[in-house]
Amino acid sequence: MPSRKKGTIALVITNYTSLAIVIVKGIMLVPLYLYYIDDRLYGAWLATGSIVAYFGLLDLGLNGVLVQRVASTYGKGDISRLGSILGTGLIIGLCLSCLPVFLAFLISPWITGIVKVTGVESGQLRLAFIIAGVGTSLMLAMYCMGGMLTALQRQVVHGVVLVVGNILGVVATLILLINGYGLLSIPAGTLVWAIVSALGDGLYLWWFVRKKLPQVCVRFKKEEIRDLSLQSVWQFCSRSASTTARESDNLIVAALLDPRLCTVLTLTKRASDMLAMLVRHFAGAFLPSLAHLHGEDDRGKFKRIVFLLFKITSLFGVCFMGSCLFLNENFVGLWVGSKFFGGYMLTALFCSYGFFFIFASIFYNVIFAKGEMITVARTNIAEALIRVPLCIVLVMLWGIKGAAMSAVLAIIPTTFWMQARRFVKVLNLSKYEIINSVKIIVLQVVVALIVGIIFNSIWKPEGIFEFISFGGLYMLTVFSICLFLDTELRSKILDIQKRLFNRYLVKEIK
Repeated sequence: MPSRKKGTIALVITNYTSLAIVIVKGIMLVPLYLYYIDDRLYGAWLATGSIVAYFGLLDLGLNGVLVQRVASTYGKGDISRLGSILGTGLIIGLCLSCLPVFLAFLISPWITGIVKVTGVESGQLRLAFIIAGVGTSLMLAMYCMGGMLTALQRQVVHGVVLVVGNILGVVATLILLINGYGLLSIPAGTLVWAIVSALGDGLYLWWFVRKKLPQVCVRFKKEEIRDLSLQSVWQFCSRSASTTARESDNLIVAALLDPRLCTVLTLTKRASDMLAMLVRHFAGAFLPSLAHLHGEDDRGKFKRIVFLLFKITSLFGVCFMGSCLFLNENFVGLWVGSKFFGGYMLTALFCSYGFFFIFASIFYNVIFAKGEMITVARTNIAEALIRVPLCIVLVMLWGIKGAAMSAVLAIIPTTFWMQARRFVKVLNLSKYEIINSVKIIVLQVVVALIVGIIFNSIWKPEGIFEFISFGGLYMLTVFSICLFLDTELRSKILDIQKRLFNRYLVKEIK
């Protein structure tokens, strides 16, 4: 049986490597985008990119369900059912992956009218949209096969394939930008990444099942369709609602206000989004292993790991969102220019949303690992039903700040609170554990705000060096104070360090 610990560590490393490349694409390449692409056309692309994001839902929730089902079945050692889940899921998943490219060709003639783009630029936008649709189809196929690899605790190969594909995609985008392909460079880079990743995951999955799991008979079984379909429907509704809630902002702003404001909205929230993703990727790396552990039914170990994961992600979330709150103006100014900064209120709202989103992500991973897709779906559906109409109203009343406010007002009573209640029940937390956790979180927030106010009052960073120094010193100070105040977390981290020291350094000395 493969090591869950090694698989999780490998997935954390590769996740962060992939995220670093995403940051390169989402942060470092944006000034190049704005240099080679007109800002109004780029804003229109951001709005139509929201439509492309909906194409990612066309796996109908199957890929997420496959990760949980394969990992749990593999953990139980049920070889017979494992083969039928792999075969049935693979065939259905690859068929569904053909849908995005079909829809891209079908609706591309109408997208330019939605975002108010005409002339030569409209043709370029339509072609970019079609290329993005092709890339999304390949990505769905890749996520189907890659999800199976991670569920089989082969996270290293999947991660390496993603990293290599991402790097080649960035290189392709740069080459095309420099050679004058403009907007087409962005989806073309994604297409290169999708092709490389889909081929890599597919070939390795075929080799692994054939050579390492010869006792598994991969086959299509009609009886599995019902179980996969039932759970996939809920997962599809969940992801549809989540994507609708997340991706509607730019479309609403472009339709009601101006596509240029989509650029301001997106660039102002980019830092909080990226920092929230840093924490989310760390927590998400535990999902396959937690599902595998759930299959073994070791409830005590499951609770200990989740509780430690919760505390660590909470601490990092406070540090990251605090740094974004006090440094976002400097970041946007150094990055793309102060004209794209939407203001302190917009930043504060996005940081608040990012903070609640981080906790919601922890709750999601734990609940999903237990196979409770319905709970997750209900919370995401409730958030979307509140957020989208609220966004329309608040954007009309308050401009782009209304989009950020609607996100905060929608996530707190739904995805955050509803999943938090289920999280407490799943882990069977006592009243003392709940109260103690809430106290720690409140204390962390207070520390982050006080340290930020003090730093901001005595130091106004200018230039990239001072910006990095301010951010690094701020996060180190907040992290150290919070770790000092949380004696339980401090002792666990010191214990982990001690075990690593004894395992590796002492062994080398001997």
